[in-house]
Amino acid sequence: LAVLGQAEELVRTGDAEQAWALLAPLERQFAGRPDFDYVLGVAALESGRPNRATFVFERVLTVNPGHLAARLEMARAYFALRDFERAEREFNVILASAPPPEIATLSRLYLSKMRAAQPARGAVFSGYAEVTVGHDSNVNAAAAVSSVFVPGLGNELAIDPSLRSTLPSTA
Repeated sequence: LAVLGQAEELVRTGDAEQAWALLAPLERQFAGRPDFDYVLGVAALESGRPNRATFVFERVLTVNPGHLAARLEMARAYFALRDFERAEREFNVILASAPPPEIATLSRLYLSKMRAAQPARGAVFSGYAEVTVGHDSNVNAAAAVSSVFVPGLGNELAIDPSLRSTLPSTA
């Protein structure tokens, strides 16, 4: 596809938005082709659509799990989404595959950035407290009536006299 070369050049020159605009309308027609999906994913990621990019890169990696460039871009997309758990997993898969030195260095750089951005792991305590002052004349939440209608049963049930309020009804 000639349009792929054009889109790659647009991404390379920093115009990922234009590359996205060029390829997105063709997605339905060419989705599933790893070459198309890879360039579309990069255009999505570089134009600020990391969530969309993850879906596109997933198609590439489903067809070719060893596509190192797509895996790297997938990890970058997860990083952009601040999904550090998935990003770390992808970067570790890349590092385990003995990548070229520049890709290994880039992966380690992202991993160190993620670790710096994450809060220190350890015991975290949180709580909630509420204080109320007042008076309740019906502490045990007793009913003032002698029976209650239960719609699900279609019957009225009598309440045991020991569970009824001893205060005069205000209703």
